[in-house]
Amino acid sequence: MNERITTYREYWIYHIGQHSKPGNRVLHDLGSASAVILLTLAPVFQIWWPIPLAIACAFVPGMIGHVLIEHSPRENQHYPLWAIASDLRMLVLFLRGRAAREFGCADFDKSTSL
Repeated sequence: MNERITTYREYWIYHIGQHSKPGNRVLHDLGSASAVILLTLAPVFQIWWPIPLAIACAFVPGMIGHVLIEHSPRENQHYPLWAIASDLRMLVLFLRGRAAREFGCADFDKSTSL
């Protein structure tokens, strides 16, 4: 990513391109779902140990997906909040049954949004 992205919409289009292979998206979804569950457990049971585990769950599967499946570097250091939001958005799209439509779309400008 050489050019500066100025809006979340632009970032989402970039994000879709970085997650073009279903296996990579599945790993991201598993990691995101695990992280959400662990972060929910921490305050409910008033325990702290799920928090670092949630961070690992959020990032390790995605890194594996990018290296082994997508063959691209995970570029979230430039836009970390948008990267987290986009991974959660991918999970919501998957849970709502809309991921295939969103990521299978050839014309990203007309892709659906949440």
